[in-house]
Amino acid sequence: MGRALNPRERGFAVALAVVFAGLATLVIHGSSARDLFDPGTADKKPAGPVDLRGKTLTADVVKRTEFRGALLAGAQLGGLDLRHENFAGASAQGITLSRTRLDGVSFRGADLRGADLRDACLRGGDLTGADLFGARVDRADLSGAEYDEAAEKTWRGKPSEGACR
Repeated sequence: MGRALNPRERGFAVALAVVFAGLATLVIHGSSARDLFDPGTADKKPAGPVDLRGKTLTADVVKRTEFRGALLAGAQLGGLDLRHENFAGASAQGITLSRTRLDGVSFRGADLRGADLRDACLRGGDLTGADLFGARVDRADLSGAEYDEAAEKTWRGKPSEGACR
């Protein structure tokens, strides 16, 4: 059995436990350690790739997440408003984005194989270099979107321009 801590040592141990608990919370929520020490950064999106594979995301989580290069395979984002987000380089095989507002979104170079984009609004989006093999695009509005012509031969279903409401 060890000796009892004096009040100063106890205070230090408690402070250290609070810092570690804060860091663990930040890691779980995809933030950085800087947020713990600089509260002014708490509302900013964390930089760098985040791992959300297989997760169901809510509007609140989306506001605090940077999707560029994110790991999103099998994630559920259907029905959310994701206008003007940046998914460039994301690894998002099998992601669900059906009935989602994706106006002006960049999926440049993203892996969207098998993605569910049915009834999604992708007006003015950038799908250049994205892998859309097997992606379901039935009734998705791609008006004004940029994409490689070869992608049309690999996706499934038929987009419907002007379908966004």
